[in-house]
Amino acid sequence: MRLHSSVALPLASLALLSSLALGGCKKNDEAVSDTGANPPAGGSTTATPAPNPGPAASPGAAANSAAGSVSNAGVTAKIKNAINLSSAIDHKKSKINVDTTDTEVKLMGTVAPATGKAAAEKLAKANAGTRKVVDQLTVGAKAP
Repeated sequence: MRLHSSVALPLASLALLSSLALGGCKKNDEAVSDTGANPPAGGSTTATPAPNPGPAASPGAAANSAAGSVSNAGVTAKIKNAINLSSAIDHKKSKINVDTTDTEVKLMGTVAPATGKAAAEKLAKANAGTRKVVDQLTVGAKAP
């Protein structure tokens, strides 16, 4: 039986890929199960402890870093929301960016009118998670 070339080529490709994929699989006779049922050649079933990853890779450090990120994001979101709800700021003419690092809040961009600048800074300072506000706002209309 002769296969049509449109069928033979995909089948040959599939066979080649299968042999390559399975070629990397080997039975490991020296493997030890997690239960210790197959002890190594020396007969000991005691597991060797994993090396300590050190303080930089400890779960506590990662958790603290993640908590800080969530806290920063939460502070930023609260301040942005307060600014967006403020009637002292002309939102059509203003573009205010809020960036929070630890307890420092940075206000950047343009704000209109001039009283909106003071209002944005006051709203940022009123947030419970803020210790310092860096006001880099300029008064004027945002760029189109």
